[in-house]
Amino acid sequence: MPLSNFSPRRPRRPRNQGNSLGPRESHLPGLGDSFSLRGTGRWVRELWLDLLAILWPCACVVCEAPDRDLCAECRERLHQARAAHSLTRIVLPAGVAAFVAGPYTGPLRAVMVAYKHGGRLAFARVLGAQLRAPLRAALSSNAHAHAHAVGGESSQPTLIVTAASRRSSVRERGYRHVDLLVKHALRDRANMPRAILVGGALRALRGRTGQVGLDAAERERNAARMELAPSMRGLLAGRDVVVVDDIVTTGATMRAAVAALTEAGARVVAIVAVCATERRDATLSGRSDFKVEKVIGQK
Repeated sequence: MPLSNFSPRRPRRPRNQGNSLGPRESHLPGLGDSFSLRGTGRWVRELWLDLLAILWPCACVVCEAPDRDLCAECRERLHQARAAHSLTRIVLPAGVAAFVAGPYTGPLRAVMVAYKHGGRLAFARVLGAQLRAPLRAALSSNAHAHAHAVGGESSQPTLIVTAASRRSSVRERGYRHVDLLVKHALRDRANMPRAILVGGALRALRGRTGQVGLDAAERERNAARMELAPSMRGLLAGRDVVVVDDIVTTGATMRAAVAALTEAGARVVAIVAVCATERRDATLSGRSDFKVEKVIGQK
């Protein structure tokens, strides 16, 4: 069966969840601040957004400026912050690199919370754009390493596997939220090595809960309740894999994902996330958990 058949199904329209979704998100999906009219000027787009703001008042999720889900200033701050950061603090098996778009603070945090917990599906495009640089860095580093080792490019594309989501979360949202971010990140293939998203490869086991509020040991035990779908074992065996998640905290989920994939014979070359929390001691001391990576063709 071709690999393309393993990409996740097109996401369903999210359910209306009372006050968690405004009319623009529940009845007009995709007509948030990321909406665009093909073949028309910017003024038409702004006029349309002004009309929507009159009908359904909204505010920027970052600064609360009126009339836009994400105002122009905050959108520009995100655009200027696009980069690939090497994450230095988490413990991973030897040979597995870690890349993120930035720390879980400021505009990036606000947009992520609105997307992940507020049902703002339109922000998938914004976050996908932030994910593009670290994903490109991970794929490029693997391509360069392979070329150095064997003297040429690999004949097979790298496979992208997303961290497992609980079934209850997928049902509530109506889509796999990290898969959707990867799809948006891959829309711009400029200077992006070949890669294919394999949806639904990792799945959460019964008894797994959310990680929020758990201490480090509890996170490790909870994250370990994850497995590789049996139907995926043959597909992933012997292949280079990049694991993607939305947020990295202690790294427990990523370590569990790497372990499950490695046990099945996959070669995990990197983990990637949109953002990562920063250690309190690093913040207080002035040290950073992040190092900016220079990536050819980065936008």
